[in-house]
Amino acid sequence: MPAQRLRARRRRAAGRLAPGLLIAPVLLMAAAAAAAGCAPGARWTNPEVPRDQWPIDRNACRQQAEDLAARQLDADRAANRTIGTTDALSDQFAVEDAKRLRQRLYERCLGARGYRLDAR
Repeated sequence: MPAQRLRARRRRAAGRLAPGLLIAPVLLMAAAAAAAGCAPGARWTNPEVPRDQWPIDRNACRQQAEDLAARQLDADRAANRTIGTTDALSDQFAVEDAKRLRQRLYERCLGARGYRLDAR
């Protein structure tokens, strides 16, 4: 009987990956996604506003996106604590989700102000 338990335990362990092995691919995917969102030579333009308006709009959109993404990250972390998933990997996923959300909110804000991303 103990030999059967040992074999069963080994089979279960063989099906699992060490947590450290999952972190590297997650970080690699996040870096690739970030690089894809920052195409070299692309820039936000809006011919209907004066040039000196750009830093004001950019900063306002950055701040708004940062605030909303930070609130969502706090909510995600609280939800993780509620359901008992407080491990580092869950937190990394929450942080990466917040980064993607922040970028989408920033782009949406600029788009709502009439800016368009022009690839050069």
